[in-house]
Amino acid sequence: TDSVLESLDLSSNKLEDELPDSLGMLHNLQYVNLEFNNFSGKIPESIGKLSSLKTLNLSYNNMIGPIPDTLGQLFELVHLDLYGNSWDGILTESHFTNLTRLRSIDVSTYRPMSLIVKLTHEWIPPFKLYTVGITNCSVGPKFPAWLQLQTELSDVTLRSTGIWGTIPEEWLLKVSLQLKYLDLSYNHIRGRLPLQLKCPTLYHIDLSYNRFDGPLPLLSANLTIFNLES
Repeated sequence: TDSVLESLDLSSNKLEDELPDSLGMLHNLQYVNLEFNNFSGKIPESIGKLSSLKTLNLSYNNMIGPIPDTLGQLFELVHLDLYGNSWDGILTESHFTNLTRLRSIDVSTYRPMSLIVKLTHEWIPPFKLYTVGITNCSVGPKFPAWLQLQTELSDVTLRSTGIWGTIPEEWLLKVSLQLKYLDLSYNHIRGRLPLQLKCPTLYHIDLSYNRFDGPLPLLSANLTIFNLES
């Protein structure tokens, strides 16, 4: 018989070991929060059987390995938070093709450039993200084309991702209208910020350790953190 369990929150404990394959038997799970534990090993392939899952939070554990592409079977997934582990391998279109409801994703990793986000230039994402967090992953060298199709973003972190070149001005002007948080630090981004940049809700901007030049645009009065170090 199917499990009736819909919500599983074991966050902020000291739980250890690998996640069992049997996790995939809990077919009615909608919410899984296992953050701030000591889980190790890989995400089980059986995760793709959780067809009702809306939130998956595995952040701040000791997990490793490639992220299984069975993740792409989670049609209902809205929030994917994998921050603060040691992922490696490659993320491709097959991880995301069916995630039409996805609104926030964080795949930041502790091991620099061990996880590669390899999404082709022609790929059109099926989702509209509000939040994207990518730190210490290989995304570059060009500013990713799939991200330029995300026009509803409010929180963007692309920190230490190997991006070179300039930020597409048309995209930046469009997202700046609702942008609240922007971290593009530790890349190789050059060029100028458009002077007509309007950021009425922006409170945090970190452009440190890049190669920007030119004058600063007039930024929001709500700004509390503004980092242009180096």
